[in-house]
Amino acid sequence: MRPVPSPRKPLASNFFHPEGEYWTVSYEGIVSRLRPTKGFLHLACLLREPGREFHVPDLLAMADHEGPTEQGVHHEATPRTVLSGMPSLPDQQARESYRQRLQSLRSELAEAEQLNDLGRVAALRAEEQFVIRELSAAYGVGFHARTSSSEIEKARKAVAYRIRTALEKIKKSHPPLWRHLFVTIKTGVFCSYNPEKPTSWEV
Repeated sequence: MRPVPSPRKPLASNFFHPEGEYWTVSYEGIVSRLRPTKGFLHLACLLREPGREFHVPDLLAMADHEGPTEQGVHHEATPRTVLSGMPSLPDQQARESYRQRLQSLRSELAEAEQLNDLGRVAALRAEEQFVIRELSAAYGVGFHARTSSSEIEKARKAVAYRIRTALEKIKKSHPPLWRHLFVTIKTGVFCSYNPEKPTSWEV
């Protein structure tokens, strides 16, 4: 009787989540345990939903009330208060329409660039910037309307600094994960995680 071949060992899962006083991160079979930093909370939000664009005031609010920081303290302060005032349904629908249009524009822009259609590229980029300005001017923390541009800029700088600091910490202990995140994490007024191929995470 011929021996039955053993099934292939499944690839190690990718982890990115807090465990006690540390964060456990695993990628390509390499596991590291890191001291927490606020940027890990932002990265966790992005890894949960690949391809989704998070407006920085929302990302800041979601992360600040979600979990432990460097001192292991659970934050529930200002962002939680802001999030408690839920907007009307039309406001949510308008914002979602902006986001969908932005995604559509970026798909059209990529196609126009491939075709070297310079006129269309210029027009699409202009409309993209217009939509971004409208979103930045009209919508902010926790779906609440009319967040000022100065507040959005402060949020952008805070999130960018936190993510940069988190990546530097990861780079020291887990270079493969750092390389992956460095090329797939986009920061700005909107932040996102965009892997070239499907990459699942336990976050």
